[in-house]
Amino acid sequence: MEEEYEDLAALQAAVHKRIEEQNHAPVEELDNLSPIDLHALLYAPFGEDSPLILRTDVPAEVWKDVSFFELTRVFLKLIREAPKGEIQLTQKGRLPVKLVRRLYDLNLVREWHIDAGIQKLYKQSDSIVITNLFLITDLAGLTKKRLGKLSLTKK
Repeated sequence: MEEEYEDLAALQAAVHKRIEEQNHAPVEELDNLSPIDLHALLYAPFGEDSPLILRTDVPAEVWKDVSFFELTRVFLKLIREAPKGEIQLTQKGRLPVKLVRRLYDLNLVREWHIDAGIQKLYKQSDSIVITNLFLITDLAGLTKKRLGKLSLTKK
């Protein structure tokens, strides 16, 4: 069925409405996220429009049972307690090996390929968990890299 429009403005309004509907419609292949939701997750995962929401009303004892959050808490504490509140990064801008090993040795989150001896833990990129920790704290605005050093933000 073909619709007729009074003028160009009416046509543009109809097209704009259709685009908005499409962008906000859930897509089954994306776990029912809309294109707008996916864009927010990719480019601003902790932003206002993101479907990802961190609850602030969760009791402290619950967070201690979530290994990754406990690892994050320890990581941020180690940065805060470092000399001058900064950790010197490697030339490639990664975490130093001693810190990577220290975090992994907390046994909060394990990785089978490291535990099985298939891969040695020589650097940050050897551990998916430690790499994600580094990236997530940066994306969340909890840490910042400046002049080859990692420090906490005011958040």
